[in-house]
Formats: sequence, C-alpha cells, structure tokens
Amino acid sequence: MGVLNLLFIKLFSRRCHSNRISSVGIGFKDQEGEERFGSENGKRGDEGPSKCYVRKWEEIVKATGNFSVLIGLGGFGNVYKGRLKWGRSSQKVAVKVVDCSTGRQRLALGQELEVLLQLRHENVVKILGYCIDREEEGALIFEYVSNGTIEDKLHPERSSCENRRRHCSSKILSWKNRVKITFQLAQAIEYLHRNSIVHGDIKPSNVLLDADLNCKLCDFGSAKKMGMPNRSSMSNCKNRNNRIMGSPGYADPDYVRTGMASEKNDVYGFGMVLLELVTGLEPFGINRNVLDSRSSEDIDIVDPRLRGAFDIEEAKCLVKVARQCLQDSAVVRPSVACIREIMSESIGPLNK
Repeated sequence: MGVLNLLFIKLFSRRCHSNRISSVGIGFKDQEGEERFGSENGKRGDEGPSKCYVRKWEEIVKATGNFSVLIGLGGFGNVYKGRLKWGRSSQKVAVKVVDCSTGRQRLALGQELEVLLQLRHENVVKILGYCIDREEEGALIFEYVSNGTIEDKLHPERSSCENRRRHCSSKILSWKNRVKITFQLAQAIEYLHRNSIVHGDIKPSNVLLDADLNCKLCDFGSAKKMGMPNRSSMSNCKNRNNRIMGSPGYADPDYVRTGMASEKNDVYGFGMVLLELVTGLEPFGINRNVLDSRSSEDIDIVDPRLRGAFDIEEAKCLVKVARQCLQDSAVVRPSVACIREIMSESIGPLNK
C-alpha cells in the first residue's frame, strides 16, 4: 500500500463507522460490491454527505478515452470528460486529474476530498468517486455538468478550452437567468458557511451551469474547513509559500493583506461575480465609479448586450448588494445568509 493510500486512510477512517470499514480501510461495500465512501442514505439538498466510490487508474484512463477530451483547466488539475460504468449502467462524468508528485500536493488533494465528502447540495457539484492508487497523480470524479460556466456564457472568448468555446452558445445569458444563478450561488455559499467551510475561490469559471442553467459551484482546491488545523499551503498564504487563496480580480483584498481566511472572503468573491453578471464586465473593467454608491443611475451599468431587457428595480437591488459585498473592510460586509434574505425580500422567488 502506497504513501498516498496511507494518507487517505488517516484522513478519512474516522468518518466511517466500524461496521462499514472495508478491507482496505477507506470505504465500505455496496450491494454490488463497489467500494464506497460516504452516506448510504444521503438525500438531495443539504442532508448527509455524498456517496463516493473508489476507482482504479485503469478505469479512469478507459473512461476518459486516455484523457482525450479536455473540458477544464485549473491551478489544481485538468478536467476531462468521460463515461464511467456504475453497476449495470453508465453515465457521463468529469474527471479532475491532480498532480501528487510532492507531499504538499498529496495533502492538498486529501484536503479537497475531505471537504467534498461532506457536501451534498443541489447547487454544489456532486463528487461520485476518486482514484488514489498511483503515487504521482490522483483523480476526483464528478457529475458531468453540460452547459459550461458563467465565464463561458459571459465571455466565451476567454474560455480556456477549445471544446468549451465550440460548445457555448452565442445567445446572451438572459437577465432572468442571471438573477436565478445569483440566488442559487448565494444558496450554495450559504450552505458551505453553515458547515464551516470557506470555498476560497469564488469566480465565474468555478460556477458550472446545467442544461437548465442551474448553477453548480465547483473546484474546492482552495477550500478551508474553519476551525481545523492548517494542513496544506492552501490554508495560509502568508506562512506557506506565499500562496494566495483566490484568483486575481476576485480575491478578497482584506485576505491578501492579512492572510486571515474567513467567510467574508467568499462574500467578496460573490460580490464580484454578482457585479460581473449585472455589468457583463470583467473585474479589471469594473472601475471605482461602478463601485461608488454615489455614482450615476445603476441601470447605466447593466450589460448593454441585454438591450434593455432587464428589470430596473432588480438591477438596482443587485448592484446595491454587490457594493455591500465589496466593502474594503471584511467586518462591514454582510453574511451570505443576510444577502440571500435581502434578495428574497426585494426581488421575490428567485429560485424559479
């Protein structure tokens, strides 16, 4: 048994009841003999952890056609489209391959998986399995979400993969869908915070969209469980290799200054994504006049590609919320629960 396997046993064995631990120590068997980790009776929504199956590397290679279809690029690994067999059926999956050539990277993968196994929410991408039988790389297996990301829809020219650029429709994301996505993203982040998890990298390319343009928050490579001891470089940008949690334009300036991770880091990222959905502008195209509450009418900054097809009062509400999220001081920013409540009261049933 390799070092990586031993690492995962140490990280996750405490999550299994003694009567469910399999012969390898990191899962239990289902009725078809598949090795699984997580809840047997997890429900959709925010009850119970995700079911998670252990897969061999040969299965990953076969499922992805030897990694032939690249659908995502990230700082923590590339993502490939595949089809994996589950019992008597098969389904499309997204496979994230993570470099594990160093101890730090193995710990990072362990931390990401440990967080993912705790999550089960309709607006958070679902983990289906993982592979850890190779020392130099590991794989996380997710549900396949078919409609690209917010970034693909707003800025198709920025898409990191040719496959996504071809897939993305030239149709402009409607105002109704932008509002719905905003609310669902708030729900996903609120769920994380209720479970003491900070995502750490809220940005448009980390919000997947399904066929009905429902959002699925993904990429938990920067996620941090609050109250737990730091175990990897992702946990503290000041003390470990000067690594910053977050991405340029979306990273909380307060976190960059202090190195103190908190839920308000996600609030800042949410505010920037919200403003990008409203304006259609990239972060570096959003100047201080847009953020200044004393600027001209809020409707003047709405994405001109919508050609006026938006609700004026909704636009004013969302811009106001974004400005509150983007306050320089983290202390005065609202919680995501408060943000969702404000939007619900001011705009109505947004999750329809």
